[in-house]
Amino acid sequence: MNQHLNLDNLNELSLIDYLRILGFEPIAFHPGSTDYVSPFDHKEPKILSINHQDNRFAAPGTHQKGTLVEFACLLYGCTAAELCNNIVLYKIDQLMSL
Repeated sequence: MNQHLNLDNLNELSLIDYLRILGFEPIAFHPGSTDYVSPFDHKEPKILSINHQDNRFAAPGTHQKGTLVEFACLLYGCTAAELCNNIVLYKIDQLMSL
């Protein structure tokens, strides 16, 4: 497996599958989106919404939004380069094997 991926490759992977691998469980389903408890919010409501069509997240409480790469970088406090170069550490390898 190539440990060095580009950002476009990573952003094509399913954000919902990545959340499942990380242990996140859905709290609500809507037409076109799924909600989770946000790891970024410290006040209620702690919502992280994943848009099924564009595979992007939004955390309205913190005004954060973006792609799988941006989510992982926020979650782990790493750069995109670190994420691409350390896919095992950030569990991207498990997502790629689905």
